[in-house]
Order: sequence, then structure tokens, then C-alpha cells
Amino acid sequence: MKRRGRPTKPIEQHKIDGTYRKDRHAHRLRAEGFPVRPAWLDEDEHAARLWERVTEELLPHEVLASLDSTIIEVMCSSYSDWHKCRAALAEMGAHDDGFRQLMLAKKTARDSVLDVARELGMSPSSRASLAIMPRKDDADDDRVLTAEEMLKIADG
Repeated sequence: MKRRGRPTKPIEQHKIDGTYRKDRHAHRLRAEGFPVRPAWLDEDEHAARLWERVTEELLPHEVLASLDSTIIEVMCSSYSDWHKCRAALAEMGAHDDGFRQLMLAKKTARDSVLDVARELGMSPSSRASLAIMPRKDDADDDRVLTAEEMLKIADG
């Protein structure tokens, strides 16, 4: 079942918007570390390639943490399943036994990949709602930066 209502706003976004309140937001879990690549990815070309792509794109923005390992692994597994279904369907006819089941499996795998991608900010609309905070060494944590200041930091 999908979550209803607005998605929870990240603490960093509250700080940018000026709506951060220690009494409401300080109790939230702050994830740290880096995702741990599962060993089974070495056996699956499609899953391994997606893991590398996702982590290479998102790690520099400090969006991922060690807690995200499982969700990325699920995304990679589903992506691999989608590719396997696609390859099998390419060799089948529409009236072959198992065609409908394979189409359903392909759709389920695709939906799973897209759901996780949205969670990680990998669609245009979900990416627009993410606020990437500057690194701690670039700005004081307690100070809210203006858009111009954030652009200057991003431009280097």
C-alpha cells in the first residue's frame, strides 16, 4: 500500500525553508556511511551496472547512506529481473504458454524499479523536491543559505 499525504520533508529542506524546529525535527534518524555493495552483484551484469550508476551519481550529493544498501539492492535485483523478462519475451510469441505471466513479471519488476527510483530522487519530479545541502566544510550548519549562496558553492 502506498503512503498517503505529503512525503516527509528532509531536515535539510526544513533548514533551507526556515521551518526547522528542534523540538519537532531533532529526533529524526540521520543516516551515515556508504551503501555496501552485495557480493551477488558480481554474478549479474545488469544489476552490477545499475548499482555502479546509482551510487556514482548519488554519493557525491550525500543523498545515500549505509542504510540505503537494501533499497538499492532491491532496485538492482528488480532491474535484472526486468531485463531477463525482456530477453525471454523477445524469443516468445504472444500466444506461447507463459507469455502473460512473463509480461506481468516484467511489469512488476519495472514498477519496483520506478518506485525505488522515485524514493531516491531519480525522476524529474522527485528530484525537484530534493534539496541538496552544501557540505559541512562549505557552510555553517546553523545558518540558512540563500539560493545565490548555494549556487556559488555549487559552482565552486
